[in-house]
Amino acid sequence: MMLCYTNYAQNCNGVYPDTLHGKWKVFLDGTVSNKSKPEFVREKILMEGVNEMIRKNWTWEPLAGNLMYGSYLYYTGYHRPDPVVKIADEYITRIGFRRFACDNGKIIDQPWSGSLEITFNDLPFTFDLNLFTPGPKETINELPAIDVYAALHQLPEVKDGYFDYIDDGPFKNSLGNRYRYRTITKPGKLPYLLMSKKAYYEKWKIKHQTEIENSQARTKELAGNAVAADIIKLSSQLDSIYQHYIDKIDELLKTKSAEQLAQPAFQGEEEGEYYESVEATPYKAYIVIPNYDYYNYKLNNKAASQVITIKLEYDNEVFYNAMGHSKDFDLLTEKLKPLIVQ
Repeated sequence: MMLCYTNYAQNCNGVYPDTLHGKWKVFLDGTVSNKSKPEFVREKILMEGVNEMIRKNWTWEPLAGNLMYGSYLYYTGYHRPDPVVKIADEYITRIGFRRFACDNGKIIDQPWSGSLEITFNDLPFTFDLNLFTPGPKETINELPAIDVYAALHQLPEVKDGYFDYIDDGPFKNSLGNRYRYRTITKPGKLPYLLMSKKAYYEKWKIKHQTEIENSQARTKELAGNAVAADIIKLSSQLDSIYQHYIDKIDELLKTKSAEQLAQPAFQGEEEGEYYESVEATPYKAYIVIPNYDYYNYKLNNKAASQVITIKLEYDNEVFYNAMGHSKDFDLLTEKLKPLIVQ
């Protein structure tokens, strides 16, 4: 397969950039963030091997641009509560396409027109929301890792040993770059779970109750302060709203069947709503939480690959069709599967 843009028929002093063969070039050589070079040795060896495997075994020939490759690592990964344990480092190898163009009669390669990343120990979505609210005597530093979640507008499509995920955001026709992900997993296991309505309601009931407690604590501190009268009035109004949400949630927990409460939770139900449909829309999203039982916490090698995510970034359909729909994409998946540790 040639990575090319055949619709880019630009004449540059008799030369057409879209007909020129490019090269494989290194653009990152083991860049490290929050790590020392000695700690990066195992990861660098692994990623160099993956890059070499791709260059030797794939039909990706640079045409109409250069293919840039490299790797980097930074400190991240998944944690489990009580105690909080770091189980893996994230490290990335990247192949990017820089398209040829004509600039004042000279052939140049432009900024990225798309890229393919292989990321070890990371998922295509981030658990960046939290179901925990600190109380009056707690600090933000005490946020428990177990209460994080993500809101997804499209669920991953689970296959044999991997899942596909397309991140078009809530509106599929929005402008800007798009992303296709394929995450290779342990056979028969997934590193995430759909949260049930019951669990979501119970967590939000606690959050609303905590907001009321925080508000009452602030009101007590401001008592007698004439300047703060409006703030106290607003806090009282908000308390009534939170209590209304709690009452609605209590009613749902009491009246809905166990089967109904076991259905997937959606963003928007935290105010005591109940969505009958199991399909997400641009205005509501599935609630997804980490599956901590997926990970092996006994591994001494932090470079071990417990999940591998292939990320295809594209700003036009030509690049997407060239890489995302090719047999090579599936071949790459099969080549990476043996790197997953149990």
